[in-house]
Amino acid sequence: MTITTKPKTVKNPDEAIVQKLINKGGSVAADTPVRSSQLTSVLLRIPADMLAQIDASVKRRHPVRISRQTWIIEALYARLVEEEKTANMI
Repeated sequence: MTITTKPKTVKNPDEAIVQKLINKGGSVAADTPVRSSQLTSVLLRIPADMLAQIDASVKRRHPVRISRQTWIIEALYARLVEEEKTANMI
């Protein structure tokens, strides 16, 4: 059994101080768009050998490693930029 001291009773705060704090109010959080609402989840099926190659490439990335998801998004983005350049040449 643990022996502790009797808790001290807290006096009720002065009503004027409480009202001053309530009336002071606070600021509302800024309305910033939530980035996750801009994202869409996609199920992607990749052959196992291709996934192993992606993982190997992710591991070779130095000095800062990135996630597999980031690697895939970067690759998709690079492909889209390349296709846009090709489309603009025609």
